[in-house]
Amino acid sequence: MDSGQSRAAQRRAKKKAKRSAPPPPPIATADDVSREKKRKKKKRKEDTTLPPSPSPSRLDDSAATASSESGNGSESHDEWEPPYESFEEPPLHPLEYFHPRNAQHDIAYPSMSRNAMRWLLFPLSPEKFFSSDFEKHPVLITSRKDSPPKVIDSAVVNFVTSEDRTASFINQAAGKKAEKKADLPSADADYFSSIISKEEVFSFLARYSLKYGEEINVTNVVDGKRRTLDILPKKDGEAVVAELNDVKANYESGCSIRLLCPQKYSTSTYRLLSTLEKSMDCMVGANLYLTPRGSQGFAPHYDDVDVFVMQIEGGKRWRVYPPRCKEETLPRASSSDFDVNDVGTPVLDVVLKAGDLLYLPRGWVHQAVTTPDEKHSLHLTVSAMYGWSWADFMEVLMPEALKSAAMASSTSLREGLPRNFMGYMGIVNNNDDAIAAIEKDGAPAFNDYEYELKRDRDAFKELAKKKIARIANSAMNLIDAASDELALKFLSERLPPAFTPFECVGKGDSNDIDDDDDNNDDDVSGGRAEEDIPDLNTGDTNIYLSSRIRLVRDGIARLIVEDDKAVLYHCADNSKTFRENPLSPLEFELDDAPAIEAILTTLSPQWIEVQHLPHPPAEDGDDKIAIAKVLFDEGILMVNNSHLGLKGVNAMDGGM
Repeated sequence: MDSGQSRAAQRRAKKKAKRSAPPPPPIATADDVSREKKRKKKKRKEDTTLPPSPSPSRLDDSAATASSESGNGSESHDEWEPPYESFEEPPLHPLEYFHPRNAQHDIAYPSMSRNAMRWLLFPLSPEKFFSSDFEKHPVLITSRKDSPPKVIDSAVVNFVTSEDRTASFINQAAGKKAEKKADLPSADADYFSSIISKEEVFSFLARYSLKYGEEINVTNVVDGKRRTLDILPKKDGEAVVAELNDVKANYESGCSIRLLCPQKYSTSTYRLLSTLEKSMDCMVGANLYLTPRGSQGFAPHYDDVDVFVMQIEGGKRWRVYPPRCKEETLPRASSSDFDVNDVGTPVLDVVLKAGDLLYLPRGWVHQAVTTPDEKHSLHLTVSAMYGWSWADFMEVLMPEALKSAAMASSTSLREGLPRNFMGYMGIVNNNDDAIAAIEKDGAPAFNDYEYELKRDRDAFKELAKKKIARIANSAMNLIDAASDELALKFLSERLPPAFTPFECVGKGDSNDIDDDDDNNDDDVSGGRAEEDIPDLNTGDTNIYLSSRIRLVRDGIARLIVEDDKAVLYHCADNSKTFRENPLSPLEFELDDAPAIEAILTTLSPQWIEVQHLPHPPAEDGDDKIAIAKVLFDEGILMVNNSHLGLKGVNAMDGGM
């Protein structure tokens, strides 16, 4: 590779080459001869159960320091210093919890992921939100003061406000009409200003090729109907790039601009969403809306995702309506646009000002319009829970359960259907209601045909119930397998982790998730300026048995068993564009699984020495080093050898 290229360009070329390469061999990729020698052919085990994993010996940061001081009888080294200043919770002020534009977080990632949700919901606690409000009713936060939340009729809407604003909210469930245009002064207008700005939106349009329908929409509502002004794709199906002047002209004439993937261009948005994914434990996405004065971009509708509306600039009037029926409560698909006359009376009619937050569960109908007294409105809608319900879990579980039950030793599900069952089953033969009415009233009496029909139908239902029970029993044995499949779906769809500088120190593949967007030559979405990224590919990059290692971040990798192999999946190479890059699994022998599992469960502030990885036979140090090397090369493992007296956390003390 040309040494004159920038490190960012080299990383992009490296990742593209990796993805264009043929599928990896059964053993995780490695170039050196020692790894090939280490991967001697092993006897394939018939039992696919993971070998028992002895409890590995782990050191936390303080214990690691003490261990390095003792030296285990070897010559003394410089005192080992943990990579984090402190693991204590930050101060109570919400801006200290999480700041999406600040890349230099000085707290461990587990705390940062918890604090991102606290920052978003402050002063409402995440515990209270998830136990009382989540998926149940809207939440409106208009005050960032450190005061107890005020709940008004929690069966419908949870209003988190300061005490003197309580009277401004009247909801329909209390038998009163929603107050119109409740104009509430924001307690902290700059609360979300660190995420993105109006100027940045037009900057993205000028700098990058945003395509209509894929990355940007231009819309407005005329006479209650949504009108989309996107330029249609070309004849060959290629989307048209939005020109800045065209978009600006439409905006100035009253159209709303929606960015469909703002995290691709906005580092702070990307960092926020990536962190919230860990807090929510599900895929998180976002749309950004810029709307001029007095305009409305979308007609009333409901979504198939839970949304957090973060008002960044200006003000927007929101009208919110409850689900129209039980079937539209927590729906699995979004609605089409409604006529304003079909949605009833809003339970919430309020103007969101900069710094305010509105949470809406899926199924709650809503519409929004920029107020006439504001120059514009800019808000970010963060979405969660897409395809993440029990129904989605059952769609994975039940087909496999049926397949497993049908292939079982019992022939119950493989037996033929009863003869002539079509003669008494089906809608036209359903006389259950008529028979129930006859039994209730006592007359008239059944005739022979009705008795026979009821008898045959009851027998068929009883037989079907037993068959269904077999499938249900099979499903209970496959719950873990279905959970793994849903977890892999999450890994494949989630954003790449936005690594902090601390996580990058000691991590292989020395980038804090570089995007593969060719338009992104200056690494705008990579998280930090190139000169701020530690160069971890210089110096001694070997791994010894005495090296201390840990997973870079919890939840970024998952180990499963497939065809007598231990297969490791991770999301470090994911794209910021939904489902753009497929997962590239790493395949290991089954007896490597306990060592990999030990690594996946060793998280900050703990470390584990390579020699303590559980791996049969215990003295097989080459295998342990090889496993650590593969994970380091993938960029998901941190290595620390500073206790050996070598310079830098990333320095490694020989070996492989």
